[in-house]
Amino acid sequence: MLLRRLLTCSKPLNHNLYRSLSVRSIIQPRRLVKFTVGTTLLTGLGFISYTVYESGPEWEKIRRTSYFWSHMLPVYIHYRYQQMYFKLFPAKNSDEEDKVWSNLHNKYCDYVFNVVLHQRGVYIKLGQIASTRPDIIPKPYLKKFAQLQDGVPAQSGEYARQMIEQAFGKPLEEIFSEFNPQPVGAATIGQAHEARLKGSNKAVIVKIQYPEVRRLFGLDFSTLKKFVRLAQPEHLPLFDEFEKGFQIEFDFRREARALDIIGMMKFGFYFYHM
Repeated sequence: MLLRRLLTCSKPLNHNLYRSLSVRSIIQPRRLVKFTVGTTLLTGLGFISYTVYESGPEWEKIRRTSYFWSHMLPVYIHYRYQQMYFKLFPAKNSDEEDKVWSNLHNKYCDYVFNVVLHQRGVYIKLGQIASTRPDIIPKPYLKKFAQLQDGVPAQSGEYARQMIEQAFGKPLEEIFSEFNPQPVGAATIGQAHEARLKGSNKAVIVKIQYPEVRRLFGLDFSTLKKFVRLAQPEHLPLFDEFEKGFQIEFDFRREARALDIIGMMKFGFYFYHM
């Protein structure tokens, strides 16, 4: 229910937020086109400036917030504009309207998917969840986001080595007798590697949490909250609950304790946390 409410548009838009159309596919009054383009540019610049100022001077915050608003706000406004256009100039029938929406879904699905991959973190997590909801996500987006279920692109083995050596202050070879540089799995907040402890030769799974992940999650949720405040201010309390659910995933020790409880250790695997 929470996901449905978060991913569903505000009341004026209803389900039509997920619909759109290529501007070329309809005849538009010239003044209306100029007004729409001008509104898009001014609104986009305004939100970028506001978000950057409020988030602070750090370049990482500037880059991520500017990237999000400059890429996604025009898409959002395009969807809104198309609904307004159909209210002023209704389609001849539902088939014609559906075709128009389908054209724009196909136009933007790759674009939005690439934005998600670029931002990583919470954006990928939301994309994974969205790919399981055919009841509220258009087919082109659903099919594209399903690729996220196959796994998140992992960092390199050299990256994993650097993180381990930085955490322990010693070479990796002094910690493990064997270490597989190819991750056995990767998620939005980290990745896992097979290894054996030096001395005991005990098989372990080494889970490495990306060092910037907490900071980026906080920043990304702050950015997304501004978007929710714009589109659906009544859903901000629900979005806060959604954010708390993500925080649990950062606690690898809690995960290990849970695995102890269900008896996974009896299979000979122990968890070594970074």
